[in-house]
Amino acid sequence: MEMSEVPLSMAAASANGIAHVTGGDPAKVLAVAENLQPEVASSIFELVEAGRAYEALAYLDRQEGALQSPELRRLRGDLVRALQVLEAHRRPAHGESTSLAALDCILDAQSARRVPPPPTKRLTGVALMTGHLGAGGAELQMARTAEMLAGAAGSQQKIAGVKLSRPFHVVVNSLTPNTNRPLNFFGPVLARKNIPVWALEDLPPAGLEDSLISDETTRALLPLLYPNIRKGLRLVSWFQQQKIQVAYIWQDNAILHFAVAALLAGVPRLVLNFRGMPPVLRWKEHLPEFEKLYTALAAMPGVTFVCNSSKAASAYSDWIGCSRDAFHVISNGSDLHSAHPTARELKTWSEFDARTRDATITIGGIFRMHPNKRPLEWVQFARYYLNSHPKARFVLIGSGVFFETVRDLVRTLGLTRRLLLVQQTKAGTYWLKKMDVFLLLSRYEGTPNVLIEAQLAGVPVVCTPVANATDTFVDGVTGLATSVAIDVEDIAAKVDQIATHARLGDAVPHYARRHISARYSARSMIEHTVRVLSGQRDEWRISVG
Repeated sequence: MEMSEVPLSMAAASANGIAHVTGGDPAKVLAVAENLQPEVASSIFELVEAGRAYEALAYLDRQEGALQSPELRRLRGDLVRALQVLEAHRRPAHGESTSLAALDCILDAQSARRVPPPPTKRLTGVALMTGHLGAGGAELQMARTAEMLAGAAGSQQKIAGVKLSRPFHVVVNSLTPNTNRPLNFFGPVLARKNIPVWALEDLPPAGLEDSLISDETTRALLPLLYPNIRKGLRLVSWFQQQKIQVAYIWQDNAILHFAVAALLAGVPRLVLNFRGMPPVLRWKEHLPEFEKLYTALAAMPGVTFVCNSSKAASAYSDWIGCSRDAFHVISNGSDLHSAHPTARELKTWSEFDARTRDATITIGGIFRMHPNKRPLEWVQFARYYLNSHPKARFVLIGSGVFFETVRDLVRTLGLTRRLLLVQQTKAGTYWLKKMDVFLLLSRYEGTPNVLIEAQLAGVPVVCTPVANATDTFVDGVTGLATSVAIDVEDIAAKVDQIATHARLGDAVPHYARRHISARYSARSMIEHTVRVLSGQRDEWRISVG
């Protein structure tokens, strides 16, 4: 079959596979693709990515005439060299992933080279890094942190005795919107503060021969690494050009993409911010390289771990087998600053309010339409609750992979007149103040910002008892937890109980402000953050035992 006859899906898979073992250079990808059947390329890609590099090499050798191409000979040479170097350090055990073994060798080499950076009273060259800038709790906290750091630097204000100097950078994997959600929700806010935002997808690819990676052993092993780690290597030159002193990386997938590149670039300090529970406990999010990477980083000089809840810190430390004292707990910093509603939002609410004027209770939610957040169960609860409370109404706000499915379910269950579905908003406070009870049914969470913000808006909350969610409210006063399993009868009872309590007085805003100011103040958050980023660690370490 000629390449011109290859279906687009197969050709794309081949190109992706070749990119994996050619360093992503477009010219090399094209050269290999023109000389290799797509089925062969896909098979090599799948085997190397699965940690079966020996099988990939044997498969390539079996392809008749394949090595007539100079590019294919080079491809084979890279794999042979990588396996030889790997075996010189340690031969992988039978059945062991060659990708994990290569990662292990690279991390060992980096650990031996690293020197603990001294504490500093001048913080500059900080890169705050995450997957994207879409509407989410971690993205909100990271954007807020970047704003506060840049603001202090611009005003010559010290934080925790540390002088801050620009630049502060924000780096993401992608800003390109997908079909389910925009990925640059917080970009305009950062632009207004003159904080540069960089996207990994826009940086030039890194070749295997990249001279910026000084260690020959590491360079030789790169073809064996997982693609999500290899992709991040294009940041090596960026780290060095921008003279980054601190890589502050948020969330597991971003850590996987960026941490190895930061090590190879010689970034003195890495601060890794875990949000929520470990990937081994999360729905379909665990990859074998996480444990290998985190275990090595836990013992590496100049690497600090951060969580936003004590429960998450305990779960991570138990999983990777390191001391719980290795983790700082930096609680979220929350406030109610949000944009004004758009004219369209005002019109949408006005029309919904007019047709549900008889409503005796408004139950709402603002979250990403993702299986972890259980949006379908939320809608099913709305149907159950409406059966016994026919004058109830519901407001559900968020975008994501399940948005269309949620909209279809709303229609199927006959909820379109009583449930308002809004895809996206920057006016969170406006919508929160339309609610009588806020409901969150997540499978996993860290410290949900939205629960804090709902209470600050005077809205009591009901949520599943996950991670640190129950610590955000005063039990029985500003919030209640449901049973662990989803039980619509229990949820309905908790909603009724907290709504009745809230109607009796103004206890929710009073207790919420007192509780949240003590636990989730923005000032406390940024002071603790600066101490960690500058290496002033010991006196601020928080026990999570």
